[in-house]
Amino acid sequence: MCRVFFPKGQVGKFFSIEDERIGLDKSICEENLKLITQALRDRFVNLPPLGKVYVDPILANYSVPMSQRSASRSKRVMTRGSRISLGEKVNNDTIRFFLWWKEAKGKGRIDVDLSATLHTQDWDLAEYISYTNLKSDRIKAAHSGDITSAPDGACEYIDIDLSSAKNKKCRYIVMNIYSFTRQPFSEMPECYAGWMMREKPQGGEIFEASTVQQRFDLKANATVAIPAIIDVEKREVIWCDLALSRRLGFSNNLEANKRSVANLGYAMTHHCIPQLHTLFTLHSQARGELVKTKEGADTIFSLDTGITPNDLEIISAEYL
Repeated sequence: MCRVFFPKGQVGKFFSIEDERIGLDKSICEENLKLITQALRDRFVNLPPLGKVYVDPILANYSVPMSQRSASRSKRVMTRGSRISLGEKVNNDTIRFFLWWKEAKGKGRIDVDLSATLHTQDWDLAEYISYTNLKSDRIKAAHSGDITSAPDGACEYIDIDLSSAKNKKCRYIVMNIYSFTRQPFSEMPECYAGWMMREKPQGGEIFEASTVQQRFDLKANATVAIPAIIDVEKREVIWCDLALSRRLGFSNNLEANKRSVANLGYAMTHHCIPQLHTLFTLHSQARGELVKTKEGADTIFSLDTGITPNDLEIISAEYL
């Protein structure tokens, strides 16, 4: 087991250490949980009533916002550790990571690299795609090619067929971005990345707006970014939004950081974070009456109606 820390600040920093604490007896944990739960209900009961309340079960996949000062600006605002569905497999079974950047005039060459690592259930490295390994021999996965400067802007992307990855026992895919020339992302006039779903590798338009599931700006004072992890088995994105102000290994590329990336991925997928469903349920129990459907509810917590995971300011100000 490991312990994960997100220090306060303007950069999404991340630390993990081995958890060497002696485990508590189950009965002690249960008693502490009861005390904490009751303390929260006693606090919430003094807030304005909510009436009949509907809490969408899907909110169990969304983390409570704890460290949003360092969050990246994105198409959909998410908190670290949240899990977002890629959608059911119909025709689209290829995930495409993309990266765009542009050099600042008079500031010299900027080389930013997009990479991906594929890991087993136990976080052993199964495959990687980078500028040194543009196409996998084992999995349907390919890199668009290494671009080493971008005076007019440049794009790199990686396609990975999820069924192919799953058939080769790959459970997780980690998206990696490295400033090879060591300029921080904050010094680049344009730098953003994201992902979309495609029908097959190397097929269709690169940036068809309607297919982009997530786009985020890289603006941190950092040279390494780990935006997201794909859970292949569950077809979910685990939002990480991590930016590192120093390289993980000796060189600022994937090859020097494979073990560190696996350690980071393990920590993120085993990190215990309070979920919005738990928070809103406690409010509902203290301030209203829980109902099973949206119809007739006075207060709704869901993905698209009422209070949603995107309403971070409201959640922080009124529910924490």
